[in-house]
Amino acid sequence: MLSLRQGLGLDTMDAVSDSSWQPSNESCLEAWFKKDTGLTLVDSGGTDYVSNWADSSSNSNDMAQTTASKRPSYSGSPNNELVFPTVSSGDWLTSSSNILLAGEFTLVFKIHPSFPSGTSSSSGYIISDNQSLTRTTIDIGTENEIIWRFAFQPAGFSTITLDAGRTFGDDYLVLTRDGSDTITLWHNGVSQADTNSAAGTYAVHFESISNSIIKMFAGTIEEIQAYSCSNATLTS
Repeated sequence: MLSLRQGLGLDTMDAVSDSSWQPSNESCLEAWFKKDTGLTLVDSGGTDYVSNWADSSSNSNDMAQTTASKRPSYSGSPNNELVFPTVSSGDWLTSSSNILLAGEFTLVFKIHPSFPSGTSSSSGYIISDNQSLTRTTIDIGTENEIIWRFAFQPAGFSTITLDAGRTFGDDYLVLTRDGSDTITLWHNGVSQADTNSAAGTYAVHFESISNSIIKMFAGTIEEIQAYSCSNATLTS
């Protein structure tokens, strides 16, 4: 069995055999925004913009943006990424509904966050619920720290800091909650020593920023997945 990053082509692999593992093999798959798949592209001035990213799971949690000026652009070959220029550009996609994760979960991102010139923060939110920025969020806060808040938490945010010497770049990130409610971040296949703990229901609403303040994600996104389980297959 191939590892998660190999099975999804999340590293340098360009092709995967038909017999390899796929997210759809997991009954706990909730959403799969697959690289270079299910994209609706709209040309404007010679640049392709993404108006819809179809969910490749069977759950139809598609992401869309009906406002032309708010759509991320599409890089095309060879990286096939969605491009979000700056945290203040206001470009975003939103999934059709919240995904409620009450127990174990695994969230997977192939992203490359960028930071304002001359600074190490902040690349903005990669997840927010469809209620308010003060509720469920995951934020690349600095070049070595992820900030998260679940809707059921008291006021304030929790952080997970990357191991010494690690910084965010062209990354394969996995955030898990296990059966003991331990939150672990995996950075390019390696679990980070800094962990946290939180119980309760997590309302995931991909790329949805329902408030007007400027903290939207800046960088590129290749793939996103969500599972209502955690296991070794999803983190190896």
